[in-house]
Amino acid sequence: MHVTVWNFTLPDETHIRSSLSATPERIALYHNTQGKEHEKVMGLYHQNFARHRISPLDIPYGSEIKIDWGNIVQSAWPGGVLDKAQLYNGSESLRVEDNDPKGVPAITSPQIPIQAGQKYTVKWAVRTPVEGQVYRVTVDTLGSNEERRAGGSIDFDIAGSTQWTTQSFDISDKLEDPAIKSVRIALRPVLWTSDGERLGTAWFDEVQLLNEGGEDLFKGGGQFFANRNPVSAD
Repeated sequence: MHVTVWNFTLPDETHIRSSLSATPERIALYHNTQGKEHEKVMGLYHQNFARHRISPLDIPYGSEIKIDWGNIVQSAWPGGVLDKAQLYNGSESLRVEDNDPKGVPAITSPQIPIQAGQKYTVKWAVRTPVEGQVYRVTVDTLGSNEERRAGGSIDFDIAGSTQWTTQSFDISDKLEDPAIKSVRIALRPVLWTSDGERLGTAWFDEVQLLNEGGEDLFKGGGQFFANRNPVSAD
């Protein structure tokens, strides 16, 4: 075998977008690691990411980075666009667009602490520009390390309407595992595929997670208004 190796230097800037999931739970199962040993293995993964200029989907495992969402009522769901033209109940709705086959089209809420064994209901209002367009709402479950649990996603794939419609689902039986410490909700305007061939738009409003007493655990954060405080990260 003959190999030609060209002499070149990587540029200081990276112009190709990258994103790769390194879910700690799956890596722990693969390597059969835990505790300090698992932290060391995850560190090696992230070192490899850095050397190859690959962006991880999540905050590096064991890092000291903390996100402060401030007053959740005022927080924006990152990536969504507040739209004053498509209204359900209020001054704005959240427009979620997937117009890039290579993009990640999920708009994700802040995470909400829960207690296993209690009653929880997820609700939302939605409108799609095309009758019958199938969108997805996902409730991701997270463990004590605030990482998404492998196989812990609760997906709702629903055909939308050009008129505003509401949906409500009891998810209590999906949250009975004591290892589940919190959840977050992801909104997709179309079903995700690895090829990214499905593109589209959907509008959401009044996204709620209700406990047994009917309290919205988002504190109104799924009702979209113009006044929002910035998110800070340390």
